[in-house]
Amino acid sequence: MPTEQITEFQTFIMKQLSKIGITIHSNQGVEIKYDPNFQKTGNLYIETAEMVKSENTKFVHSGIFKNDNSWLYIIGDYKNLYLFATKYLRSIYPKRKSFVFVSEETTQGYLMPVAEAEQFCIKYIDLADEIQK
Repeated sequence: MPTEQITEFQTFIMKQLSKIGITIHSNQGVEIKYDPNFQKTGNLYIETAEMVKSENTKFVHSGIFKNDNSWLYIIGDYKNLYLFATKYLRSIYPKRKSFVFVSEETTQGYLMPVAEAEQFCIKYIDLADEIQK
């Protein structure tokens, strides 16, 4: 996904969350991921590794395993968000039989069924409902 689309989504999410009293800045240890397919697939894609460029030969930790100060992992689309503790996602990943590992050309991760995501997340936010309140 092009960088400008990622930045646009992150900016949108930060603005929407501020409307409901959740203020996020990029240096607070928050990872925001756009998953445009989860409504169709019924799964959230939780990234664990990436190749910055497809010509690289090695995956590096990213997403929930990124070596930074991320403690909160927000994933969703322009209508629905799931907020997770990054540490919790790391701990349940290898233990869940329902999670399917996926490896693409430049990214690796696992698919988490949305039904389980609602059980594991810190908070689920339906942006349409929350913003209208």
